[in-house]
Amino acid sequence: MLKEFWDSLISTLPKDILQALFSFVVAIAVLLIGLRLIKWLIAHIKKTKLSARIDPTVHTFILSVISIGLKLLLVIAAASIMGVSNASIVAVLGSAGLAIGLALQGSLANFAGGVMILLFRPFLVGDFIELNSGESGIVTSISIFYTTLHTIDNHKLVIPNGTVSNASVSNYSAMQERRLSLDFSVRPDTDAARMSGLLRGIAASHDKVLQDPPPFARLTKLTETAAVYTLRVWCRNADYWDVNYDLLEHAGRALIENGISFPAARMDVRVCGNDASCRNTEPTGTNV
Repeated sequence: MLKEFWDSLISTLPKDILQALFSFVVAIAVLLIGLRLIKWLIAHIKKTKLSARIDPTVHTFILSVISIGLKLLLVIAAASIMGVSNASIVAVLGSAGLAIGLALQGSLANFAGGVMILLFRPFLVGDFIELNSGESGIVTSISIFYTTLHTIDNHKLVIPNGTVSNASVSNYSAMQERRLSLDFSVRPDTDAARMSGLLRGIAASHDKVLQDPPPFARLTKLTETAAVYTLRVWCRNADYWDVNYDLLEHAGRALIENGISFPAARMDVRVCGNDASCRNTEPTGTNV
């Protein structure tokens, strides 16, 4: 009884509707199966030995481009199954591309920025970088539209590629060695040779400080209230922060042990009564 009803219902429907319905079902099936195949293919590519040889910076970008390209071809194939002509597909894609291009100018700029990053390679995955806007961190991935950083305070920072490509980027991982510069302010009557020798001795005794080029320690600034001595040393990039904090601790301890005083705080005081000429005089400084 049910079979007779179904056959009767099918026979009453126009052939065009049946064909369109069948094409629609097939197109949906192709679309769903195709998406699963694309997902499987991308996952399989990630596990291949060839994928392991590719630079991680390029790896994520290439996989994103492959995924988007295959999905676009899949949509075109599904539309063709439903009877849409190739000319219509090209016209729709052209119109859609123009509309999307106008609506998503920022995203296209990010895509172009990603391409520029991959071509000129100012940094790679794993490098520690800092933008001129202040953002810094270790590069964890470079995708089509965004670059992801892992900050030193354990945050995930996602920056548009357009912003990155247009910014001044400091890549602290590009070189194996890095220079560290520390300034120490002491009283202006401190013996310069003694202070410079003390700082050089501290640098020479640290096992992570490179001795070629030799450490630099000299008086670099002198004012009425303070003398500034600069210590410059070279170290391996990986040891930078350890050397930085160690030298600060050792120098502070050595200054106290050798009786070298830090500059006194200065307070400028001006007391004016009814005399207007007082306002034009320079204040007198008092060390406190």
